[in-house]
Amino acid sequence: KAILFDLDGTIISSTKELHYLALNQALTELAPGMEITRYEHETLYDALSTGQKLDLLSERKGLPFGKHKIISDRKQKITWEMISTTKFDGVPRADMERLKKKYKLALCTNTIASTTALFMTKLDLEGIFDVILTNEDVKHKKPHGEIYTLAAQRLQVLPSECMVIEDSWHGIESGVAAGCNVFETKDYLDTIQIIEDL
Repeated sequence: KAILFDLDGTIISSTKELHYLALNQALTELAPGMEITRYEHETLYDALSTGQKLDLLSERKGLPFGKHKIISDRKQKITWEMISTTKFDGVPRADMERLKKKYKLALCTNTIASTTALFMTKLDLEGIFDVILTNEDVKHKKPHGEIYTLAAQRLQVLPSECMVIEDSWHGIESGVAAGCNVFETKDYLDTIQIIEDL
């Protein structure tokens, strides 16, 4: 009855590199020596929110908790600038409109609301989703299942009646925890193929 999409790497070309570079630039400026290696990013930090990444940095490397807000604010500013000047590929609006005729649609992302809105504009997907939830709408972020449970509630369907489309293990774990049916996608091109098969 409903299809619940992740954003990054699922309906848009991956922004993992962008988020990696933006966070490391903020860390270089404000907490030198705390930068994340590519291996760490791919194996530990992938698909986590900025806040979750900073918590993990504090646990693993001793980043002072008192620096979290200033680093997060700087990282978001750098991210916004990068997104504004970057071209992204994604699932075409026509494909999503066709899907919307048959299913309720939700977007569930660990991205903040303002960045999510910018992506919707850049992808020409404004007004497509019946529900949009960001990391600001939940207490427990992915890999916790709260965001997908809440999306099902807002769409007035059972989690078991939802298909979650995710590309990261954090997201997959989140969908499973919510009791949804989960399909793993490799990238937005793979997502287009999944949509065509529905």
